[in-house]
Amino acid sequence: MKKMLKRFWRWHGSIGRIIVIAGSLVIVACEPIAIERVESLESQQKMNLTRDDRQHGEQAYQLPAWFEENRVQGHTRLSVKKWLGTPEFANGATGFAQLGAVVFSRHVKTGQEDPWWPSKVPVVNGRPLLINQPNHIKQMIEEGRAKGMRMLAYYFHSTDKTIAILHPEWVCKQPDGKVVAHRRRGDYLDITSPYREIVLQRLLELAEMGVDGFFFDEVHMPYDGCWGTPLQEAFRQETGREAPTVIDDRDPDYRRYLQFTASQVEETFAYWRDSVHRQYPEVVFEVSTTTVPALINPRMTTNLVRLADSSKNEFFLATAKRLNMRVFEQNSSLAQPADDIRMALGWTLLRDAADGRPPRIYGGGMPNQEQALAFASALVSS
Repeated sequence: MKKMLKRFWRWHGSIGRIIVIAGSLVIVACEPIAIERVESLESQQKMNLTRDDRQHGEQAYQLPAWFEENRVQGHTRLSVKKWLGTPEFANGATGFAQLGAVVFSRHVKTGQEDPWWPSKVPVVNGRPLLINQPNHIKQMIEEGRAKGMRMLAYYFHSTDKTIAILHPEWVCKQPDGKVVAHRRRGDYLDITSPYREIVLQRLLELAEMGVDGFFFDEVHMPYDGCWGTPLQEAFRQETGREAPTVIDDRDPDYRRYLQFTASQVEETFAYWRDSVHRQYPEVVFEVSTTTVPALINPRMTTNLVRLADSSKNEFFLATAKRLNMRVFEQNSSLAQPADDIRMALGWTLLRDAADGRPPRIYGGGMPNQEQALAFASALVSS
């Protein structure tokens, strides 16, 4: 059991206004000063998100008590393909309980594989195709509930092999028609297409089984863009323009396409969140906001941070060269701020864009207590 705990589990969470993540031991936190967020009037009007009450209503959104009261949480990456049938997979909640966690996250769909339970979708020839799937999720939930624990479901929504075969028109392509594949999880699907109805049905199934929240990871859509799907047609209908044919961050038409994609992704998450919350109001949506701390990348905006119940990010992403679009390497006249300043500003933005709700900041396993404390201190003192 000690070997299992050391190798495979990570901690995520928050304390006060501090986000904490510990892997072998990793602690993450965030308590920076407030900054003013400026968003264009055009963007605010166009988005028309269903949770604009978080900004303009009588009362800001509040995380459910069970989430606020458990700011340190467990997280594991145990997949069906690699771990089914092992003690680690069967006794996840037991291991977390031994570590003192009350809330934990577990994968319920790691990549492009079918869901790990008998889902009602897709329907083929009038019959649910996956209705005879074994239900591995129920056992996870029941084990945790028996110990008074809460479980968040890590659902990888960007790829699904079965759906891609049934609906190639939802598969993202490059401008030249070549399919866009994730580096290890299959071909990307357009989550803003009718595919989102399949995802919603599965989220409702998981909520009905008893999961307490969802964890949506990574960039949601291909980083360089998605062509050849309903998204491209929606862009033409909305703007009267054809989608760009080149991938070039310096091109204004390409940036406009990325911005439109970001708005459609935001609308899709608002749709999923509100549809689930109508029936299960205490189910939390943790949504990755990968590019936001970079400040200049149009692929995600603070709208996504705002609509997430808790936004997920990572310790060093504010300084990632690709996410910063290599602005300092390509503009030698620009003074480059110190990394810790850029990171602190990014964490602050994530908090303040969410009305003070703390983001989940992720970091890999720490080799010793000293590094874990330094990691936490960097966030607490920012």
